[in-house]
Amino acid sequence: VHLGFWGKDAVWNHAKITDASLAKELLRRKAEAKSGTSQIVGTSETSVNNYLKAVSGIEMSAKDYRNFHATRIAQDAAVEMGNAPTVTESAFKKAFVEAFKPFAGEKISTERKEEVARAVMLTLQEQRLIDTVGEIVAPQLGHKPTESIKTYVDPVVWEDVGWKKQFAKETERWVAKARTYSRQTLFPTKKKKKS
Repeated sequence: VHLGFWGKDAVWNHAKITDASLAKELLRRKAEAKSGTSQIVGTSETSVNNYLKAVSGIEMSAKDYRNFHATRIAQDAAVEMGNAPTVTESAFKKAFVEAFKPFAGEKISTERKEEVARAVMLTLQEQRLIDTVGEIVAPQLGHKPTESIKTYVDPVVWEDVGWKKQFAKETERWVAKARTYSRQTLFPTKKKKKS
């Protein structure tokens, strides 16, 4: 038995049911639904959450299970990958120069360069997580990679696998590089064409 349905973020979900008793029950419900007497699955988020609270005796929801599942998948993927995904020099420089456009008429201090470099690295590193680990987690949750990383994966996982330290080292390396960028690098002037 296979289930296919639209989930959150308009993501198509597909699940193969391997449990024989569940498969049999779903087929029975499908037959009843064709006769117009029943739905195949009829539940709501509220009823599921109420059930979880009743059987566990604690305040919890289905989202808690998704968070645990997503975090576990992310941790397994990170362990398998080994090192944290890195940011290339060209990606950093492009984002850094772009971030400085609003400051074109201002004096650029070393402190401003450092501040912008850290903000740029935070954004780029998050995107690298989405592009790598998010692509692995998302299909398991039926979400998009961005949603999977930002909403469901507990950030403590990056510390647990050593990536937080790697990100910090990488950030400091690019902050040091950013200090060396000249005004010409940040605000390149277009060369005039010779006639």
